Amino acid sequence: MFGHARASLTMPGDVPEGEAWRFGTFKDPNITQEVKFSGERRRCKHCLIYKPDRCHHCRICKSCILKMDHHCPWIMNCIGFRNHKYFFLLIIYSMLCCAFIGVTVIGTILESLEQEMPVCQRFLLLLCFSTSSIMGGLLVVFAAFHVMLMLRGLTTIEFCEKLSIVTSGKSSKYDMGAYRNITAVFGPRPYLWFLPVDPPAGDGLRFAKPRGRSLAAPRYLPHDPEWT
Repeated sequence: MFGHARASLTMPGDVPEGEAWRFGTFKDPNITQEVKFSGERRRCKHCLIYKPDRCHHCRICKSCILKMDHHCPWIMNCIGFRNHKYFFLLIIYSMLCCAFIGVTVIGTILESLEQEMPVCQRFLLLLCFSTSSIMGGLLVVFAAFHVMLMLRGLTTIEFCEKLSIVTSGKSSKYDMGAYRNITAVFGPRPYLWFLPVDPPAGDGLRFAKPRGRSLAAPRYLPHDPEWT
């Protein structure tokens, strides 16, 4: 039971196999807001289901992923509703590890300038510092980009699809304000944000309507691109 619960927290999240999402069944007009350019309900020709809002099909995982952000080649898995927090924590923990390694190795490098040691050891010390600095810098840029998306209530796919909206300074229709956008990723309890527990509330199928803002349904292109 514990293993099953752990797996459910680390998987991105698939669309449930309910009649509301299958082809040819009763369609609740209020169950989704996003539609195709033609006004029809979004559906997946591979999974033969209707797509919930913010859901996309990944050809690599061969599944429709709830609130799909992107497919990460480093962990060989999709980043979606249920594991977005753990993806963020992976980046944060990796940055801290790079910073710890880079800072602690500086003292050893300085000592190597005054003490005799083989050239290969000096080379390895410099290689360690250089690698940790480069990786740490790249992770900082990568984390800053995803923090920007999170604060604006966007996923990576939505950023690519609605680049014109993002560059114009307009907010996403899912933007609930900075604090609520963070809780939508890290969970409702701030004191557990940086721990790999307490995932965000909800089921990934429906999303709250921002106060004082119309949740107008965006119209996707007719081909409804699938993301890899």
